[in-house]
Amino acid sequence: MKTFYERFLDEIERKREAGEIDEDKAQRWIAEVQSQLQEYAKKNPQAPIAKMPILH
Repeated sequence: MKTFYERFLDEIERKREAGEIDEDKAQRWIAEVQSQLQEYAKKNPQAPIAKMPILH
């Protein structure tokens, strides 16, 4: 079973390969989600999503 983050990365890759987004936008989206998950994990360290790895 994939985590939210893994599914998000898969969707970004699909959109990039289909030409829907460019590489710069893909990298910005990935960085934004990483920072939001890290911020959430700091505020809610016991939340299940905070315990999942967010870096591959």
